[in-house]
Amino acid sequence: MAKLTPSQYVIKTLGGVSATAKICGLDRSSVSRWRETIPSRHHVNILRAAQRRKLDITEKDLVRGR
Repeated sequence: MAKLTPSQYVIKTLGGVSATAKICGLDRSSVSRWRETIPSRHHVNILRAAQRRKLDITEKDLVRGR
């Protein structure tokens, strides 16, 4: 399996661009522009949402991907 960038892994795990945008309070196009990295200002919201949903997203995933 190919390695996923942080943004690819997080968007996939959260259920897509729309779901990720909603969690981060952004529009879909803003999330779609994340190429590899996820802006650090969104890390806390992503980790909290993942924890609430019992999804496998860690701090390392936000920086290194999987």
